[in-house]
Amino acid sequence: MHATLGRPGGTARRAEVTRDNADAVVIGAGHNGLVAAAMLADAGWDVVVLEAQPEPGGAVKSAELFPGFVSDLYSAFYPLSVASPALRALSLEDHGLRWTHAPAVVGHARSAQDDDAPVIYREIDRTAADLGRRDPGDGDRWRALFDQWLQIKDAVLSTLFSPFPPVRGPLQLLRRLGTTDALRLAHLLLLPAGVMAEQLFDGDAARLLLLGNAMHADVPLDAPGSGVMGYLLIMMAQDGGFPVPVGGAGQLTAALVNRARSAGARTSAGKRSTRSTFAGDAPSQSGPSVERRYVYAAPSSPTRRRHVCIATCFRPTPRPKRSSDCRRTSRRADRRERVEP
Repeated sequence: MHATLGRPGGTARRAEVTRDNADAVVIGAGHNGLVAAAMLADAGWDVVVLEAQPEPGGAVKSAELFPGFVSDLYSAFYPLSVASPALRALSLEDHGLRWTHAPAVVGHARSAQDDDAPVIYREIDRTAADLGRRDPGDGDRWRALFDQWLQIKDAVLSTLFSPFPPVRGPLQLLRRLGTTDALRLAHLLLLPAGVMAEQLFDGDAARLLLLGNAMHADVPLDAPGSGVMGYLLIMMAQDGGFPVPVGGAGQLTAALVNRARSAGARTSAGKRSTRSTFAGDAPSQSGPSVERRYVYAAPSSPTRRRHVCIATCFRPTPRPKRSSDCRRTSRRADRRERVEP
């Protein structure tokens, strides 16, 4: 069959692409796999996305569990998504995604009977006033912490989103803060969440906000470094809020699928990858095959990790030439992927 390949809005090219031929196979149509597929397709690669589940999305899904109400099944808020350079570059708003915000960002009740839980609002004055009402001084401490965040957030986010090893972000921190304050910040971020909360705030309300957000990392609160997620989330909550897709988490997946397809990627749900072999090996005796040069996998199970060779592509190169040069570049050239419907 024919497929139109190229950047959305750019000069597309017509290429002969058969059902069993692709430059790259992306195994798993979760958000990581769909982003990789879009980036590879943008670079001119012929891309096939295979997903074992009936619907794409992985842990970014929603469903109507009760008539008239859409519920997010897994993940539910996305502060890092709107900060991610990779997602911003995809312009998902042009492919159906709309973000919205709740009136208040996040709160943490002390118990089911707590009707005065501490809350982070998008307005710094409102958050600081609420914390100051609960414990004198914590409002000013929150402001000071947020002022520091505004000074360092670009460097921190650069460190988070840069390929390993991140270099530019830490260098920015050194320039912004100086060696002494940069070391103090590093020490703070390495603290257990409980210790960090005690050092930053005097009252239970502000401490609870940090500790509750730190628990999203699924790391024990007394473990070294467990406070960094709490710090990051409360600062991002204050800075830009916790945006959610209009219509539920599934709309983020839908936009990613639309974006990947608009670049020429082909997606197929209900197709399980079972093995990966090099060309020259005995071909599969059952199930269709996809000939491809590279595979990107987002494994979620030991079975998939056992059978799939993972090649993560952060900055995809232009579409590989079908020549001996490509075969010399990587031993992953010309492999066959067997999939089962």
